[in-house]
Amino acid sequence: MKKLRLLPLACLVIVPAMLQGRVLDVSSEQEYEAILSQRQPTLVKFAANWCGVCNRVKAAFEELSDDSELQGVKFVQVDIDKAPELRKKNGIVGVPSFIFIQGNAHLKESVGVKSLKTFKDDLRNDIHTVFNLSDE
Repeated sequence: MKKLRLLPLACLVIVPAMLQGRVLDVSSEQEYEAILSQRQPTLVKFAANWCGVCNRVKAAFEELSDDSELQGVKFVQVDIDKAPELRKKNGIVGVPSFIFIQGNAHLKESVGVKSLKTFKDDLRNDIHTVFNLSDE
């Protein structure tokens, strides 16, 4: 009977870990190319664990990946220390960097964050504008 009581508690611990967004962590060129080959609008964030700003915008990036208005957009995260070949290939010179990609085209690139306070809203607006998403 005690085992039955522990099961719901175990589920409560496991479920939040699975619900951390739709952000795909990519650490190899093969994974990166496989995602881009799907030709879906893709927002790639290049970051590093040692970057304070990267860490401060991580939660907002994950929240946007769960936004129902942005379901058609893939959210990808690349740690430049784990995938230096992707940093070089994409010409990343600073983090965080964001690249908006559709098909094989880089539609927009931005480096840094203008305001931590407005980051989430600014990025949501950029996603809608760059990928021509309708405001339903």
